[in-house]
Amino acid sequence: MTATLKDVIAEKSRQFEADFAAGDVAALVEGYYTADPVVIGQGIGTFTGPDGASAYFLGAVQDMKTAQLSTTSVQHEGNSAIETGRVVLTPRAEGAGDIHLAYVVVWQNGEDGWKVHMDYFMPAAA
Repeated sequence: MTATLKDVIAEKSRQFEADFAAGDVAALVEGYYTADPVVIGQGIGTFTGPDGASAYFLGAVQDMKTAQLSTTSVQHEGNSAIETGRVVLTPRAEGAGDIHLAYVVVWQNGEDGWKVHMDYFMPAAA
């Protein structure tokens, strides 16, 4: 049985969560993002390329224990797709509340299969 794009995204999301929780930034960036990703956080900045994405996530995994991704929608056309969703970040600091974000990512299907090329996230209501 052939996996649907939603199945692929779900599998990639679970691996992202596992790599994030393990603090394995190299595996996270290599497994989830294209060779030239753009990661944009509203009010945080723009991080380009694997070095930029790694720099962002090194800070994130130091401050957060877990990231839980949930897909809201996927629009697919050819070798590209747009996913919208939400992420809940659990801080490492005792007593700190979860952080809720919304995201829009652009997926590209290349030689390495489906990977995220652009990742934009912003604060969201709980």
